[in-house]
Amino acid sequence: MKTKENKTLWWITRVLSILIIVGSIAFYLAYTLFPESGEGNPLTTKEVIGFCFVVIGFIGLLLAWKWELTGAIISLVAYVALAVIYPMILVPSPMYLWPATAILFIVLWKRNKKYSNQQNIAN
Repeated sequence: MKTKENKTLWWITRVLSILIIVGSIAFYLAYTLFPESGEGNPLTTKEVIGFCFVVIGFIGLLLAWKWELTGAIISLVAYVALAVIYPMILVPSPMYLWPATAILFIVLWKRNKKYSNQQNIAN
């Protein structure tokens, strides 16, 4: 990962994943600590399953820091599963940052693999 483009992409993916995770935790805490009036109902099974997919997706983003392809695939699969349960997340929204970041991790993996192959050929 010696090229400037790869280093820039490396930083972009990490900053985006941190922003997504920290921002989501902040929204979750705000929703939990300051519920809207009349929202005292317990979570439904659908909401619990959706929350589990979100957590799995965020774990995938964190794993992508070390293993770009594996973490990105886990994150994308979790996003697709969440979209099956809640199709409204497919409406253009900031939620697109999540799969976009996972795709950027895949691009970074591909670039690193290409650079590594070029280094092996040169040696």
